[in-house]
Amino acid sequence: MTTSFAPLTVAIGDLVRHPANVRSNSSETYDPENIAHLKASIAVLGLLQPLLVQKLDGKYAVLAGGRRHAALKELVADKAAKGFTAKTKVDCRLVPEECDVTTALSLAENVTQAPMNAIDEFEAFARMMEVDGQTPETIAKTFGTTV
Repeated sequence: MTTSFAPLTVAIGDLVRHPANVRSNSSETYDPENIAHLKASIAVLGLLQPLLVQKLDGKYAVLAGGRRHAALKELVADKAAKGFTAKTKVDCRLVPEECDVTTALSLAENVTQAPMNAIDEFEAFARMMEVDGQTPETIAKTFGTTV
């Protein structure tokens, strides 16, 4: 199946979990401690990858991007995070309502991503300092980690 998904923006408050999201049974995945790095990155750099959503019961259900959705909800709840409210719109891609491969779409996004190699991550941080002029403090803030 080759389908293009229409781009749209959706308010964070109009997003809900999709029942076909393959990570829906692992509540620890969405624990604030487990998404702290993602929350920090979105707070500093914005949402880099759109959410994959499908219209269900008048809401937009997040089929792929559940951790990003959880991080966005954490940002809305965090009064110190500037610029994030329930009305803040984020980039999404809309899966047609008649789509019959929703579980496959959710699974594909999750299993096709490879984790970063530690050496590549270290070299990227070093390049951010050398080329981009970032400090260890700004890098740590961006990625929700310690210096």
